[in-house]
Amino acid sequence: MSRRALFWQLSAVLIVAAIVAVLSGAGVVRPWIGVAVAAIGVSLVLLIPGRRDVRMIRTIRERVETTVSAHGGTFVRHAGSDLERLSSSVGSLIKTAEAVQSAREASDREVDSILSTLGEGVVIADTAGGVYLVNDAARRMLENGGGAGMTRAPASIRRLVRHISSGAALATEVFEHGRPSRWLHATVKPVGERRALIVLHDVTANRQAAEIMKDFVADASHELKTPVAGILAASETIQSALPDEPETAATFAERLHDEALRLAALVSDLLDLSRLEADRPAMEVVSLVPIVETEFKDRRAAFDESGIGLESSLVEVKVRANAREIALAVGNLMENARVYSEAGSTVHVAVSMDDDRALVTVADQGSGIPARDLPRVFERFYRVDTARSRRSGGTGLGLAIVKYVAERHGGGVEVESALGVGSTFRFWIPKV
Repeated sequence: MSRRALFWQLSAVLIVAAIVAVLSGAGVVRPWIGVAVAAIGVSLVLLIPGRRDVRMIRTIRERVETTVSAHGGTFVRHAGSDLERLSSSVGSLIKTAEAVQSAREASDREVDSILSTLGEGVVIADTAGGVYLVNDAARRMLENGGGAGMTRAPASIRRLVRHISSGAALATEVFEHGRPSRWLHATVKPVGERRALIVLHDVTANRQAAEIMKDFVADASHELKTPVAGILAASETIQSALPDEPETAATFAERLHDEALRLAALVSDLLDLSRLEADRPAMEVVSLVPIVETEFKDRRAAFDESGIGLESSLVEVKVRANAREIALAVGNLMENARVYSEAGSTVHVAVSMDDDRALVTVADQGSGIPARDLPRVFERFYRVDTARSRRSGGTGLGLAIVKYVAERHGGGVEVESALGVGSTFRFWIPKV
């Protein structure tokens, strides 16, 4: 092969390779690299005047124009030489490459924008663990933050991809991931031979709700069993002792009455909690002081009977709330203070406010709460002193109701306590 033929073939290969590299969707090289290669090829043609193979130039020009047209570009036809027309076509190639790249980047930005708005996690990964696409929701679920791109899928995702690559068309699975653990529901679909699309839903809250409900049913059943067993035993004893031992019958009749009261209180609290969880409260602007004063008056007799003093300091403050639910929370705090206070001590009830909150505080001078128990006192059925609570008719639901009321009004609860000094319980909601 002559040097001249070799030169023209090299030029043609460079230009055609540049066309493929710039305009193909394979993404093998950057567009500017392809443009540079094309420019080198054209320069080689232009550097040797007098040795221009018209047929070769025309062939290259036609390939360039065909490729530009196939990708939606345009070029200007003029009456110049084939070399001039080739130069013009390569210019059109560069413009078309820039347009294709801009369109691809715009499409990528649009896809990223759509994926970032999804609450579901979206991942495309292969069996080796390589990640080709991941949105912000998936990064959060898989504990990779929301910043830098994930380059390798965690073991749980790799396992799902390997499972789906075995031939299934679609698979779903709920799996535990991370520490602290969260539960993710994954829908997996093959994408090609070695890749899979995984759509993730965080179902941790649902799992936790189911666990809470299961625990609640178990705890409620246990709590109901105790007074019911007491009532049955007392009633049987009364039946057998009434003819011959009236004093024994009277003692067990009193016990029967106490257990019935305890059972009634438990059922009442369960109904209150059920209603709170089922209903949406009707809110209106109310003053906290009259609500607290009513509870204060209604419960004074019980405090007097227990030998416990009751005092208050009330500051006028308005809130948007359901008056009945606020009264329920205040009453439960006061009853809790009475149960855990000794005769001769005093319980102080206060209404106050700070910059944006209205606060209801109930402070007692009781035995206090151990530090280890403080994080759990607002849990359902949790008792610091089980025996004392049951003797007094406590259900273990009062503080849980207070917390629920406060949170569904947009507020929260607080507790401070020291052994031998007493406890201060407080709930707060936004003020108007």
